[in-house]
Amino acid sequence: MIQYIKSLTKSINKRKFFFFCGDVIAIVTSLHLAFLLRFDMGIYSYYLKNIWIFTITFLLVRLSVFYFFGLYHISWTYVSLYDMLAIVKAATLSTALLGTSIFFLGKNLSAFLIFPRSVIAIDYLLTLIFIGGIRTAKRCYLQINVKGHTDGERVLIVGAGDTGERIVREMEKDKRGRYYPLAFVDDDPAMHKVTIRGVKVLGTRQDIPRLIQQLQIDMVLIATPSASSKVMQDIVVLAQKAGVKNIRIIPKLCDLISGKIRINDIREIELDDLLERTPITIDTVSINEYLKGKRVIVTGAGGSIGSELVRKIATFHPAEILLFEIDETELFYLANEMDEQFPNIHPVLGDITDVEKVKRVFNSFKPQIIFHAAAYKHVPMMEYHPDEAVKVNVMGTKIVAEAAAECGSVEKFVMISTDKAVNPTSVLGATKRIAEYIIRGLNATSETTFIAVRFGNVLGSRGSVIPVFQRQIKRGGPITITHPDMQRYFMTIPEATLLVLQAAAIGNGGEVYVLDMGKPVKILDLAETLINLSGFEPNRDMPIVFTGMRPGEKLFEEILTAEEGMLATKHANIFIAKLSESIDTQALEEKINRLFELSTNSDKERIIESLMEIVPTYSPNNLFISLYIPSPINIINTTHPATV
Repeated sequence: MIQYIKSLTKSINKRKFFFFCGDVIAIVTSLHLAFLLRFDMGIYSYYLKNIWIFTITFLLVRLSVFYFFGLYHISWTYVSLYDMLAIVKAATLSTALLGTSIFFLGKNLSAFLIFPRSVIAIDYLLTLIFIGGIRTAKRCYLQINVKGHTDGERVLIVGAGDTGERIVREMEKDKRGRYYPLAFVDDDPAMHKVTIRGVKVLGTRQDIPRLIQQLQIDMVLIATPSASSKVMQDIVVLAQKAGVKNIRIIPKLCDLISGKIRINDIREIELDDLLERTPITIDTVSINEYLKGKRVIVTGAGGSIGSELVRKIATFHPAEILLFEIDETELFYLANEMDEQFPNIHPVLGDITDVEKVKRVFNSFKPQIIFHAAAYKHVPMMEYHPDEAVKVNVMGTKIVAEAAAECGSVEKFVMISTDKAVNPTSVLGATKRIAEYIIRGLNATSETTFIAVRFGNVLGSRGSVIPVFQRQIKRGGPITITHPDMQRYFMTIPEATLLVLQAAAIGNGGEVYVLDMGKPVKILDLAETLINLSGFEPNRDMPIVFTGMRPGEKLFEEILTAEEGMLATKHANIFIAKLSESIDTQALEEKINRLFELSTNSDKERIIESLMEIVPTYSPNNLFISLYIPSPINIINTTHPATV
C-alpha cells in the first residue's frame, strides 16, 4: 500500500512537472511567434533587446494564473470540456492582467512604453492553442488508437442519450478492448441516423431483432436505466427472441458510488430492473446525524436484511458496529467483508434467547443504537414449529428490548416487523404482532426510544420466492405457485434497509412505521417475468404448476388493519400506523410468560390458543393442518411450492 502511494505521488508529480515545462515552452513560443506575426516575421531591434523582460513578465503572470485555476491537476488521459473551459478562463484572465500590467509598467519602464497591443491579442490566441493542445494530446492519441479495437464483444446500445454517449466513450478508452459498440437504437425519432462518437443510431427498439441479425450482435446493453419496466421487458424479449442471451444494463448514475460511469459498472439485468418501482429519495443528512460516531448493534446481522443494514450503516460513519448473529458461517463471511471497508467491526456469535449473553454483550459494548433484525421469517416452517416462533420472535425480542432498556446507554431501538403482523393468519404474523406490542409497552416505561418498521417481502432474500424460482428454472421446471391470484408487496433489500434507517431518523418513540411498498405484485406475473429473463417462454419452455395454498398463507397481505389508518410523515415513502390497541403492560407480561411456558413444553394446540388470546385479530386459516402433520420432511422437499 505504501509502495502504491509512493508510486502514485511520483506519477502525479511527473505529470505536474511535464505540464509546467510544457507551459513554459508554450508561453515563450507564443510570445515570440506573436511578435513575428505582428511584424511580418521580423522583430524590430527595440523589441528584440527587451524580449527577455517581456518573456519573464508573461511567464510570471500566466503561470501564476494557471496554477490558481488548477491547470496542473488536469488528468492527461481524461481531460474534459470542463477542463478546457478552465484553460480558456485562465488564459483570458492572465491576458487581462498582462494588458493591465503593461499599461502601468509603461509609465515607469521604457521597455513597455510602446508595447504593441496587437501582440497581446495574438499571443492570447496562440496560448490557448498551445496550452490546450498539450493537455489534449494524449486524449487525441488514445482516441485515434482505440478506434481500431474491433475484436471485443459486438454491442448494440439501447438509448442514445447522455448515458449511451458516456458508455461509448468508456468503451473507446478500455485498453483491454472488451466491447465494440456497433450501433444505437433509440425510440426518439429525432435521434434517427444521428452519429454519436462515430456510432450511428440505426432505429428504434423494434429494430433490435433485425440489427442483431444484420450486425451479428453479441450483447445488448440497456443505457436507459430510468426506462419503465414495460420497456425493459420489451427489450429483453426482443433480444432473446433474436438469439441474444447476454443482456446487460448500466445502473442509474445516482446508484454509482463514484457518480461516474465506468466499464466495470455494466452488469447483468436483474429481476428488480423489470419490476415497476418508484425510485425512493433519502434524507442522508438526518440519518447521518443520529448514526455518525455512535456505537451500533445489529441483531440477526448475517441475514438478508441484517447484513444489508450493516453495509448501509457503515457508510454513515458510526464509531463501531457489533454484529450479533447465531449463524457462525454467515457471521464469518460478513465480518470478513466488512473488515475491508469498515475496520471497527465486532462479530459476536450468540443467541438472542440467551438472556445472560445478551445482557453481558450490551453492558460491555454500551450500544447507543440497536437494530433488531433477528427473527424467524418463513410462514410454513413456523406453522410446523410454533414453539420455536414464540421463543425467537417473542421471547428473543423481549430479552433484547429489555436488555436495551436496562443498559442505560441505548438511545434508539428499531425492530424490523412485517406486513404479516396485520390481521395475522399465521404463527409468524401473530408472533411478530406480539413483538410490536412488547416494544410499544417498553417505550412507555423506558427512556430509550422504541420503534418498529413494518414492510413486506424483499426481493432476493434467502428462502424467498425468487431464489426458489431461480432454482426451479435451473432444474428445468416446473415453476410451482400456490395460487394464481396470490399477491405480495415487494421491495428490494437496499430500498428496505435505507427506509428503515430513514424511519429510525424520524422516530420519536412508540410508533409502528409502515413503508410504502408500491403496488402489490402477482406472484404469477413475477414468475413469468423471471422465466422471460432466463430466456424461456412461460408455459411453452417452462411449465407453471399451481399447488394450492399452504398453512398460514393469505392471498393478499395487508399493511394495516381495518381499524388502523395511516399518518403521513415528512418522508413520502414512510407512514405511521394509527394503532387501535392500547397496551396493558402488566397483563401483556403475564400472558407472554404463560405463552413462553407453553412453548417450553411444545404444546402446539395451547400455543395457538394463547396467541389468539394475545392477538385478537389472529385467525389461523389452517389450524388443523398446522397441529396434525405427519412429518416436517415435506416442507423442505425441493419440489415444494415457493415461500412467498
